[in-house]
Amino acid sequence: MGDRLTTRGKQTGFTLLEILVATTLLGVVAMGAARLYTSALAAYHHVSAELDRRGAVSAFVEELRSGPRSHPLRVPGVSGDVQLAVLDAGRRLDMVFADNTLVSYAWHEASHSIIRVVDFVSPETVLSGVTAFAVGCADSGVLLVELEVVDQARPQSSVSVIASLRSRVAPSPCET
Repeated sequence: MGDRLTTRGKQTGFTLLEILVATTLLGVVAMGAARLYTSALAAYHHVSAELDRRGAVSAFVEELRSGPRSHPLRVPGVSGDVQLAVLDAGRRLDMVFADNTLVSYAWHEASHSIIRVVDFVSPETVLSGVTAFAVGCADSGVLLVELEVVDQARPQSSVSVIASLRSRVAPSPCET
């Protein structure tokens, strides 16, 4: 009878200690996977925002080169027959076209934006997050544009561009 109490039949399953160890290991692996996922997601958002800023800057430079496409008035930009005037110590660019249409781009430092005004009506923000903007004239009517765009959420992340634009028709007179 004593043998019967001390001897048990063969049992299957896991002990409580084995289940606790397996659960702990699974938790550690899950935490590592979650951390990797959040890091990858943050990197994706950072790169996506950077590409959006680069695209906006490229679109602005292209607008200067070829004229605004979002405006109903079609003007050729710097690449057409235009007179250029750089005003306010390089913070404003006026373009006067053959039909006397005036397109003005001005940097508003307080709002960190570049505003486009066509014929003194309907100001429109064409680029935001601009922390530096300078326009100048070089030899032979070449327009030099320098700007920096910063993500307000991440000030250490910026896009800087220096572009030189030239008329395809004839050298544009550029006044300062």
